[in-house]
Amino acid sequence: MSYFESEHIPDEFRGVSFDRWVEIFCQYAMYSATEFGDRERSYETLQAALYSNVFHHVPHRIIRLHFCRLGRCELKLTILLADESI
Repeated sequence: MSYFESEHIPDEFRGVSFDRWVEIFCQYAMYSATEFGDRERSYETLQAALYSNVFHHVPHRIIRLHFCRLGRCELKLTILLADESI
């Protein structure tokens, strides 16, 4: 049995499941973009999560982060289109 098989892969950090961490990253990224108006921080947050190897062991976590990034891009497009109409 390889060290990298599922019995050696953690499923939580600091008592919080990695699925919940994905949600926290996504919520923070969207909050950064909408409430702070800091779209760069939003992008960097999602990129950091996508580069994190702890999420790559379960495909649905990466898919969720990509969907969040797409949602953030849609939000950015909506804001840009709204700015053009002013």
